[in-house]
Amino acid sequence: MHCLPTCLHDAEIVGLVLPSGLDEHTKELVLTVHTDQGHRQRLRFHGTMDWALSPFGSQNIILDFYIYDQLTLTEHILEYFGVPEHWDAIIYSGTHRLYAFMASVGMAGVMLAQELSIDEDAATLQTEAR
Repeated sequence: MHCLPTCLHDAEIVGLVLPSGLDEHTKELVLTVHTDQGHRQRLRFHGTMDWALSPFGSQNIILDFYIYDQLTLTEHILEYFGVPEHWDAIIYSGTHRLYAFMASVGMAGVMLAQELSIDEDAATLQTEAR
């Protein structure tokens, strides 16, 4: 399992853009999150081949976020996250990774994508005591 350069525990998913187009190499699924540190970030899943997401609710809080590749993926992980059967061969080929997140509330899911980048919004959230 790979680690992220940022903590997504308790981050709220506030936006979702699903891929469009036919070229899988340019398809990009984007999640916009607000972290509990007050930052707004965009998680860009590049080369998105497929995804399975539960419904997007009024609150969508990430509990845990995982990344698996051909070296870290196990049969138990596939079963635990309910990964579609044909994904394992793609991940084991080394071209894509499994990105999975569990929710404490709201949307959870798995994505089959080539890579993930995280962009910090120029306008971070301002929190002021009133």
